[in-house]
Amino acid sequence: MNDKPRVLLLAYYFPPDSSSGALRPLFFANHLQEMGVQVTVLTACENDFLPEQPTDNELSSRVHKDVKVIRAKVRRPREFVLSFRDKWREKKKNWEADNQIKNDVSSNQSSEKTSFGQNVKDLITDLLASPDPHVGWIWDAVRQGKEIVKKDESTVVLATGSPWSCLIAGVLLRRSKKIPLVLDFRDPWVANPGFIQRGRVAAFLEKLMERYVIARTDVIIANTQELRKNFLQRFSFLRSENVHALSNGFEDYLPADSPMNTCFTLVHAGALYFSRTPVPLLEALYDLLLEEKIPDNRIRVVLVGGISVADEKMQTLLLTTQLKKTVQIIPRLPYNDAMEYQLNADALLLVQPGFPLQVPRKLYEYMAMRRPVLALTEEDGATARIVRECRMGKVVGNNAKAIKPVLLEMYKAWEDNPENILSSSPVSKYKNNKLTEKLFKILSDYV
Repeated sequence: MNDKPRVLLLAYYFPPDSSSGALRPLFFANHLQEMGVQVTVLTACENDFLPEQPTDNELSSRVHKDVKVIRAKVRRPREFVLSFRDKWREKKKNWEADNQIKNDVSSNQSSEKTSFGQNVKDLITDLLASPDPHVGWIWDAVRQGKEIVKKDESTVVLATGSPWSCLIAGVLLRRSKKIPLVLDFRDPWVANPGFIQRGRVAAFLEKLMERYVIARTDVIIANTQELRKNFLQRFSFLRSENVHALSNGFEDYLPADSPMNTCFTLVHAGALYFSRTPVPLLEALYDLLLEEKIPDNRIRVVLVGGISVADEKMQTLLLTTQLKKTVQIIPRLPYNDAMEYQLNADALLLVQPGFPLQVPRKLYEYMAMRRPVLALTEEDGATARIVRECRMGKVVGNNAKAIKPVLLEMYKAWEDNPENILSSSPVSKYKNNKLTEKLFKILSDYV
């Protein structure tokens, strides 16, 4: 038997997937391997990625050469049903057109039938994607996980989510192979504000699922202190010593040379959508330019990653003479290209309203760049706490009235001292190697 500690890491998101959820397991796997732990990552087959899943092959080259990566097949029951439905609708449409069939049912009856039928269809498709669209990964992940545990003599399973299918797979594997299990919550599950968008039946089932996995694990890791506290408040059976807070982090400091821009350049990296709307920032910027408190040739806002916000006000603002000159929207880019934009910024933008228990991964990436941060978020949330604790910049609610004076203050600070770079000392504890040392201590009772 090999005495080397062995960890099986269940991570649906893993390179070449380039979503933010792939980075935490990537860095944990690499640093655990460097610490002498044999890490096997069980992840999803690339051919089974959803079309909208972002990929970046460069990230794959960053996986430690000794980390074993095994891929499990993903079945997609919801997508199969939807595909079958679409094909049936197309055939029915063609058949009706060929036979010139007319619907004689009254409009009210038709509306009622359609409404009832649509509700049933929505319920079915909702359940087929519970707890997430990757539920079809569980079966093969558990099957292959059993083989890995038996062959490699893994001593502990570390399952990271979301997607929550990873956590369910971990619990099923623990139950089957009697192996210790650590669940890593990169985000809240039921406590996530976005959870209310689930249908009632699916939401009820997912609440049961969350409780089921939490009650059947050995250790829980939450990625913020606020989420750890939330778990202990909601589940009285949990022992505080078995619930840990372990944040995300960054690899190392990046060059801190002044970008020497001729205008104050504020950069946001990552997609902006519904709750993470840039409209209040754009309103504040528009007012400052209109009032000539900032010249339009002395400030630039660069939004890297695109915007998915259906808001007429935003479209109107972006078409104004003032914002046409100052706002640049760039679609999603490969990881390294997006980093270049951030390194060339004078300040970095973070938009995180409505998620008090969560800290976006990009905040930790911003730490590596030592640039001032403008965080649009709750004053008392997890994101605000870290920005203040690390003296990273300014925290303000995501509304134009509050943003306007803070944005002007940051511009004037840059104008007075364009080479202002933050000290690296307050954020050193958030380096990935330091965080992995804490993870190893958590796992040490089992590895």
